[in-house]
Amino acid sequence: MNHTVKRNGLRRRRGMTVVEVTVALVIITIISAAAVGMVLRSVSVEANYLAIADAQSSAADVLNCFRFSEDADTFLQALQALDNFAYSQEENAYVCRSKTITVTVKASFSPKKLDYTVAKPSSEAIYSYTFPTEGGAS
Repeated sequence: MNHTVKRNGLRRRRGMTVVEVTVALVIITIISAAAVGMVLRSVSVEANYLAIADAQSSAADVLNCFRFSEDADTFLQALQALDNFAYSQEENAYVCRSKTITVTVKASFSPKKLDYTVAKPSSEAIYSYTFPTEGGAS
């Protein structure tokens, strides 16, 4: 019977050819690269949103410290009492640096005004706040 199958041109395939394996690997590689790209982009976007959320939370804390401080010394003490960031005084500003963001706070008490900026290590600003706002009351 085995001879009959060979004579008729029908033979059994026992495996895959090199071309079939190569095509399958190329398809798997393309799909994997697309999936990895999507995951990396998602992680980047999530990190950005987390940095902005941290910045907004910190801004609220800094603003409360500023509102209830009468002078620069009390303000610095209040900033240093915050748990989430460690501020230091540098060139007319209060600065806090972490691995992902740099927070810069410029405060004046006569007239009472606060400028709050958060930037990435590449100096790209991701959040900014000024108090009091245009035409707003303190």
